[in-house]
Amino acid sequence: MIRKSYISQLYVINKKNIEDFELLHNHRYLRPAQIGRIYAGLKQGKHFESPIVINQLGKKMRILDGGHRVKAMEKFIGQFPDNEIEVNMAVYRELNNEEELEVFEIWNKGIKQSPDDFLNLRKDEMEIFKLLQKNNYPCKVSIYSPSEDGIKFKILVGAYLGSLTQNNPPNSYDADISLFIDKAKELGHKDWKFLNRFMEGFISAFGYPNNKNPFSSYVIFNSIMRVYFDNFFTQGDTYLWNKMKSTVYKSSRIREDSLSGHARLRIGPCIEEMLRLLNKGKRSNLFVLRTKNTD
Repeated sequence: MIRKSYISQLYVINKKNIEDFELLHNHRYLRPAQIGRIYAGLKQGKHFESPIVINQLGKKMRILDGGHRVKAMEKFIGQFPDNEIEVNMAVYRELNNEEELEVFEIWNKGIKQSPDDFLNLRKDEMEIFKLLQKNNYPCKVSIYSPSEDGIKFKILVGAYLGSLTQNNPPNSYDADISLFIDKAKELGHKDWKFLNRFMEGFISAFGYPNNKNPFSSYVIFNSIMRVYFDNFFTQGDTYLWNKMKSTVYKSSRIREDSLSGHARLRIGPCIEEMLRLLNKGKRSNLFVLRTKNTD
């Protein structure tokens, strides 16, 4: 339980102090539509009932709860600089990073928090996330769906964690976000090197991942990761990715899997179809699905 208490105070926000507010770098994603709704309310003279929760560090007011409202006020004051807005504030002082996180969770109890929001709060605890932010990674990796070329951290690392277990049917570990985070914390530089190698090959065969590329959709991406993980050592990167490009990339049946429902249930059949295409015309199966011996 947080040991530091807060004080409640009425605060007048204007063009002189609006810039004193500061979003936490791991703040939940701010939705433009929500900011727009609040901004429209401010133009109609409406105010906020619930307090904005901040951690005061010197002059800076770090926002623990109320990011959408502050951004809407920032937009409103930018448009109408002579206006002022009176708000209630719950003010903590000199909290450290762990205490900030604890306060955020206290004030957000009972409010629906998306798995991505929860993951965003915990991203600094995962070394693999920091490594994937390096400039030399082949594509952008983000907690939330990227607006341009790139892939979600949960899809990339979830597919890798599922391949590491070599379970059949595969498990991508992203259904339980707490378990996903615990497993992701165990990953380090060796895992980053593998993911770097994988993404370079993926882009060479299927293009950059984005929301318009069917091969970076949940089912197909998980399937490609598993086939690669189980076969790159024996087949070699060049042959494997060339074979993927000449067979899997051209398959309309595989592309249809990006649109199918019951996504997790479709990963196994999608892998089987990929292996069938890759082994077509061979006397023996060169590409296989490997499973761990549990005896």
